[in-house]
Amino acid sequence: MPSHSHLANGIKVQGSLTNLESSVTYGHEIRCVSSKRYSFPLHNVAINSHGVKCVSAQNVDHIRTTLSNNVIQFQSNAYWWFTVVTTRGLRDASRWTVGTRQSRGHTQDTVAIESFTDGCWKDVFAHDKKGIRICGSREALVSALMSGHRVRFQIPEWNYYTAETDNLSVRLRRLNSKCKIL
Repeated sequence: MPSHSHLANGIKVQGSLTNLESSVTYGHEIRCVSSKRYSFPLHNVAINSHGVKCVSAQNVDHIRTTLSNNVIQFQSNAYWWFTVVTTRGLRDASRWTVGTRQSRGHTQDTVAIESFTDGCWKDVFAHDKKGIRICGSREALVSALMSGHRVRFQIPEWNYYTAETDNLSVRLRRLNSKCKIL
């Protein structure tokens, strides 16, 4: 069952916006389904608390495909498709040719979406604005990284902005002949 679903006009069909917002604050992964046939992850998620409350998010790594003779394949002139969606039904999409910075168009419309959350993520390290540990440890974070786990970060002060990281590296520093993690 979806955590939250809405019609193209933003009217809730199922679930609870409060529960979806709670999943955002806990940093859960969120995937959406539109038209009962297309599933996509949300890479950057935030709670919009200005005016009417909603959750807004981006998908930033879709390359357009086409269906031909019941086979899904990349279009001959493929393009990146960057999308912003909200729980109010709004969708903003920008398309750019793969390999160049040539715009392929920009559209704004509305879409019905079902949102599904995955609560398998766990906190391994948190710090305050000064870098002082709140919970977990840097060692646990480094261990997770070096074990191949995916990592998400969250900035609560920015409307619980949450994103999955990519291409991470660990930098070690030597102090008093002991190896410390920055």
